[in-house]
Parts: sequence; C-alpha cells; structure tokens
Amino acid sequence: MEHTRNSETFWVLLRFLRRYWRIPAQVVGVLAMLGVLLLALPFLPRFNGRLEASSPIPAAGGGGAVESLVSKGVGSPFAGLVASTAVNVGQSVKKGDLLFKMDITELKAQLAAARADVATAQGILQQALQGRDEQLGPLRAQVSQLRRQLAAEQSAVLAAPAPEPLVVDEGAVEFGEMAAEPMQWVAPDPARLEAIQVALAGASAQLAEQSRQWDPAVRDAERQLASAHRAVNQIRGQIAMAERRSPMDGVVTSVNIRAGQWAPSRQPVVQVDNPKGYRVVVLVDKATRERLPAGATVPLTISGTPDRGKLEKVVAGWDKDLYSYWLWFKPSHPEKLRPGQAVGVDLTPVATVAAGS
Repeated sequence: MEHTRNSETFWVLLRFLRRYWRIPAQVVGVLAMLGVLLLALPFLPRFNGRLEASSPIPAAGGGGAVESLVSKGVGSPFAGLVASTAVNVGQSVKKGDLLFKMDITELKAQLAAARADVATAQGILQQALQGRDEQLGPLRAQVSQLRRQLAAEQSAVLAAPAPEPLVVDEGAVEFGEMAAEPMQWVAPDPARLEAIQVALAGASAQLAEQSRQWDPAVRDAERQLASAHRAVNQIRGQIAMAERRSPMDGVVTSVNIRAGQWAPSRQPVVQVDNPKGYRVVVLVDKATRERLPAGATVPLTISGTPDRGKLEKVVAGWDKDLYSYWLWFKPSHPEKLRPGQAVGVDLTPVATVAAGS
C-alpha cells in the first residue's frame, strides 16, 4: 500500500514538471545572465572623465561681424548675359549711378518679331471688321431708312391739323377772278405706320443676328492684337531696364557677376550698402544677454582703433544657435566699417546709458 502511494506521488510530480517546466527554466536563465555580468564587471572599461555641458559662447573678448541694416541687391530684370559692369567692390556710388548693363541683342530680335506679330494681328482685325461692314452695311442702311420713315410718320400723326371747311369767295367769281385752289389734306394711315414698324423690327432682328455671327471673329482678332501689344510693351520695358542703376547712395560691397557671364532673372548682380547702416553683430549666451540692458555701451576695437558701440537690438538665435542671442551694436562711426572687417567686442565692462542718449 505504501509503495502505491509513493508511485502516485511520483507520477503527479512528473505531470506538474511537464506542464510548468518553462517557468523554472526562465528563472534559471535570468540568474545565469546576472551571474555572468557580475563576473565580467571588473574587466569592463571605465569612463574616468565627467560629462560637461557644451561650452558657452564667450561673453567677453569675442569678435563681431559687420552687418548692414540698409543693403540692397540690384539684379537683372530678365535672364541674360551681362554686357558690362561699371563699378568695383569698395567703390562709393550715388543714387542713379550706372552699376551694370545687360546684353539686349536677343531682346532686339524679340522686339522685331513682336512688332511683326502686331502688324499681323492688325491685318486680321481689319479684315474681320471689313467683312462685317460689307455684310452688315446694307442692313444698317435699311434700318436707318426705316427709322427715319417711322419718325416722320409718327410726327405726322402727332402734328396733323384738323381739316378746315372750304370757303368760296362768291364776289371774286362774279368778277371773273379765279378762286385759290384749296390744299389737299391727307389723313395719317395707321396701317402704313404699322407696316413700317413691322419692317423695322424685322430688319433690326436680322442685323442683330448677323452681328452676333461676326462677334467671335472680331473678338478673337482683338484679343490677338491686345496680346501682341502686351508682348511689345513687355520687351520694351526690359530693354529700358537693361541699364541697372544704384537705388541709393552707398558703397558697392559685392559684384557677383561680371561682363560676359550669365545672370539669372532677379538674382543680385551688384550689392550696395548704406555705410550709415553698418552694425557690429556678436553672438552671446543667455547669461550675457540678461546682463546687458537696452542701450548699454561696450568697448570695440575696429582695425586696431578703440571705439564704443551702443546696443540697439537683440535677435534670438534659432536652429544651431538656439538659446543664443545676436546683439547688434552701433559704433560711433559706422560709416568707417566694411563688410567682413574684424571687430573686437569686449562685453566685460558694461556702461549703461539712458535710452535717449
């Protein structure tokens, strides 16, 4: 009996292990992995340094870039070759001075072709108008004649006097004198008036119908002529703008395209800056920005010459300059600056000035 109970216990345990053997295996696997990691830990490489934030932007002794508040690029009004340039970098110019010329050889050929298109369109329109007049002329004359007849007939009806009795001078007859022959009065005829109205309505309807038949041809010829005129005016405007001039007094800071080179449409060929709009721009961190009040002045070094700059505006950085700020300083003599010039900016000693000073 005891042997039987042991046998049953064995088979129950065996069935349990067959059903739930995966859980113990997983636990054993995890414990084995932890053991391996603990044994290998002394042999793993160690980081002996310490993590630091990215280096902040220097708050003092940095260099500033020269930027212009007033800068205008003068480009070509059309794509083409540059015929000639009249200025060089660093040259002072006045408003209206010639900067460069565009080659208009191709435009002249286009203008001749456009003018030929105008002449062709004018001929087509003239033919359409002439054909319409030849066909509608007789009908227009008929309508005009019927309108005159109708007006005369209506006037006769409105102004017709009442017939007067005939008076015979008997004394004149006795003495052998001839009595004056009385005027014959014709009463207005309603039937004749109605006939004129009917004829006028028919002629007018026929004229309107034939006019409608000619309208598409005339309108199409007029559109062609207007389009040809627009093309001529556009080319003439481009030729007139082939000579590009300075929009203001300033200094030429770049000549991007030279004579004989291709200039894309509306791309700057010559850059003109107003020297009075030059500013020194420097990139700083947030702490430096908060330390500098509006209107603060800082020492500048321009080509080895000491100067001072007043903080005029602050522009927040973005993208790679995120959480940084661009400070714009106006020097005492901005007209002495030039693009690309190295300018030293010392942000350590800050003197606050009144906003209006």
